[in-house]
Amino acid sequence: MSKELLTVFGLTGKQGSPVANYVLGDEELSQQYSVRGVTHSPSISKVRALKSKGALIIKADLDKLSRFFHALNGTYVLFFLTNAQAGAEGREIKYDRPMTCLMKH
Repeated sequence: MSKELLTVFGLTGKQGSPVANYVLGDEELSQQYSVRGVTHSPSISKVRALKSKGALIIKADLDKLSRFFHALNGTYVLFFLTNAQAGAEGREIKYDRPMTCLMKH
């Protein structure tokens, strides 16, 4: 049985990291899903630990939309959220709309 691909953005954050860890550590889910983690900091210890558990790591920056195509290729399930309190008004529109369009294709 081939695994479906779960792509997790914000791999080092308070949401993305637990999602990836849970799927990779769960006996049933780890048989169903491969985890691809997207981060702008692939060399930090939290990311290296996920890689050692089997996650595929892709370096990408939210401000470089061209990297999204590569990061999303083959994705079956997407975990993506923006931090509305990060200060930039309109951030959801800037990032969420392109992400939604990419996932439709």
